[in-house]
Amino acid sequence: MPIKHPTDFSNRFYLLGEHTQVIQQFFIDKITHFFDSNPYYHIQSNGEDLLVFGRERLASIKEIKALYDFDKRLKAVIS
Repeated sequence: MPIKHPTDFSNRFYLLGEHTQVIQQFFIDKITHFFDSNPYYHIQSNGEDLLVFGRERLASIKEIKALYDFDKRLKAVIS
């Protein structure tokens, strides 16, 4: 689903969900800017919780620390 945003967010990210209007309302400028400015992670939600993961393999300590930092900053942006 494309998000109307001045950057190339919709060209770089693929959003999928049952409630498209709610998803589009969630992705305001500060959130799309956050994703444009950070490494790519896979993010899934059930409407209550988020699951954030990198590659589907065991991660190194460095990758775990980077993911933890990403999660903290993402929480600050969406809170």
